Amino acid sequence: GGGNSSITDRIGAEQATALPLTPTEEAWMAMAPANRLAPYFDALTRSYRAADDAGRESPFIYDSANDASRVLDALLADRGFGASIDSKRIGTTGISLGGMISWFVAAADTRFTAAAPGIGVQGFQYALDENLWHARVASLGGFFETVLQDARAEGGKESEALEMNR
Repeated sequence: GGGNSSITDRIGAEQATALPLTPTEEAWMAMAPANRLAPYFDALTRSYRAADDAGRESPFIYDSANDASRVLDALLADRGFGASIDSKRIGTTGISLGGMISWFVAAADTRFTAAAPGIGVQGFQYALDENLWHARVASLGGFFETVLQDARAEGGKESEALEMNR
């Protein structure tokens, strides 16, 4: 066989589709595509609105980096699996958002001694200079709409307060 064969070509369609979806994956797949990001936008909104709360959620990269550390905790604590881990050689990798998370977890958790992100790193200045920021902004459109609505509502409250103080 050639090097370009798919997993289905190599192991057969029956085996390639044998892994069942988790309940979370099934629920996500059942959602209308337009609604799939709603839980993420809701988490971003809760965090944004609780900016002064030290215990607020940190969705996106920070929670995911924390989750990766908790996974490592579980792996190291596992009696059967933990003993096979060389604690001086723990690395992380990911693609796109996973690549960004790999940088963050390696920076935040010193047990990760290497990070090898794939396609997960782009400086914001580079994105601005090269005019490559549109896709990210578009992907957060629902959240930006909420921020705009909040700003308008706050502006209205400030205007009312100014009128009352005249």
